[in-house]
Amino acid sequence: MSNALTIEDLEPGPFAAADFPDWESHPLSGGFAHRLYPTVAPDHVDRSFQVLGPNGPVLLARCTTYKDEVSFYGLPLVMAIRAGLEPKDRRKALMAALDHLNALGLEVGADHAVIGGAVCAEADLLGASCIDRQAKGETRAWIVADLAQDPTLLKRDVRDSYRSLINWGERNITLRMVNKDTPNRADFDLFPAFFAKISGRERGGDYWEVYWREIVSGQAELMLGWLEDGSLVSGSIVVGTGETAYYASGVYARDQFDKPLGHWPLWRAMLRAQELGYRWFDAGENPDRWHGTDKEISIAFFKRGFSSRRILRMRWILPISS
Repeated sequence: MSNALTIEDLEPGPFAAADFPDWESHPLSGGFAHRLYPTVAPDHVDRSFQVLGPNGPVLLARCTTYKDEVSFYGLPLVMAIRAGLEPKDRRKALMAALDHLNALGLEVGADHAVIGGAVCAEADLLGASCIDRQAKGETRAWIVADLAQDPTLLKRDVRDSYRSLINWGERNITLRMVNKDTPNRADFDLFPAFFAKISGRERGGDYWEVYWREIVSGQAELMLGWLEDGSLVSGSIVVGTGETAYYASGVYARDQFDKPLGHWPLWRAMLRAQELGYRWFDAGENPDRWHGTDKEISIAFFKRGFSSRRILRMRWILPISS
């Protein structure tokens, strides 16, 4: 690859998965997040870019600027290098991207960038490059189930006390799906009000339209649950990208927490993701005591009962230097 690399703004759009396999590897770093998060973080300015070589893009980056930070709507920003590049060309592309992130930070007065990376025993190219630029590395743990297992083996990994609760839910909660095959808008429209009632947070119509479009395009599914008396008591959305199904939203009627309302819907969501051919079910982050609220830690305890597998993801805090 020639030394002549240029930087251009990146317009939202599809890229061939074979060329950039890391570009759509997880809903929180892919197009879904790029569509959803502007509706909840409108003050972030999209500064996504691509590094171009003589034959087209060699690196893609999703990033935003806000106050003192370059990130991706507050999440670690995403970079994907074209598959098949020679090691020296991968390094050139990454150096050009890191230089551009530094320039962006200087332009807007940011003092750091947050970059997503992989955890490995020996630093990979991104990690080594961040370390060489005096970045600080932080790890985060996530609760993930391996759906390649037989359902019987998958269930053996469920917390023992949950099995009877799952069985109770299967007997007493009627689940109904809203997905590409059954795009029932009336059912879908029940969820925003239920979400607001349970969580105490209201989202705008544009937020829910993103979810609706994901559903009708086959990238997400909503599961609603009713008790025999007709009361809506559970709702969850799972979004899929690449090999990963992500448990994006789950709410359960708090006024009926004497009943195990969440166990059957979450277990059924895992099985449904397996039926759809996903390899991984990501139940969400498992925050440590320094980075999670009491509520977030309690929710993570509930989710940990469905899988003993934890994966680590790295975030690099890269200083902006003049």
